[in-house]
Amino acid sequence: MLIGYGLSSLIMPFYAFVISPVQVLYLRFAERVGKGVRTAPRDSLISDKVGKEKMLAVGYLVYAVVYFGFGWSSDVKAIMGLFALYGLYSAMTDGTQKAFVSDLVDSDKKGTGLGIYNALIGLTLLPASLLAGILYDKVNADVPFYFGGAMSLLAALMLFVLILTDKRRFKN
Repeated sequence: MLIGYGLSSLIMPFYAFVISPVQVLYLRFAERVGKGVRTAPRDSLISDKVGKEKMLAVGYLVYAVVYFGFGWSSDVKAIMGLFALYGLYSAMTDGTQKAFVSDLVDSDKKGTGLGIYNALIGLTLLPASLLAGILYDKVNADVPFYFGGAMSLLAALMLFVLILTDKRRFKN
């Protein structure tokens, strides 16, 4: 899933050649609005009710849909809608991932656990971006999106398997 973090920073340059600079700014705005609509206290309530793992798995599925859509579509309106949907993914997973990490570590080590989590995200951004650039240069512009979508789909499937196989831990 971390490959997607590097890819998300590459979306703007990919589509800057297809649409105008004003539309690029609109895309970023649409993403933020999509996130803002979902970043309400109800997200934490939903996460608490259904479980963080299920919320993350669904968020990763949304991400996969968005990235497969970015790879497939060249229609400006579809891309704008995908950016708003990307905001939904971001809202569903950003806080939930951190809460999930906090649940995995001892109560007296939460700061260390979150520090390691953020360090790993930071350390994987460069290789993820390099891989996306190589795929873009050597194959074509759509492949990094398909790869990011496939990795997200794999992460969601792995979470669903974890949920189904460890019913004692994931009661929700």
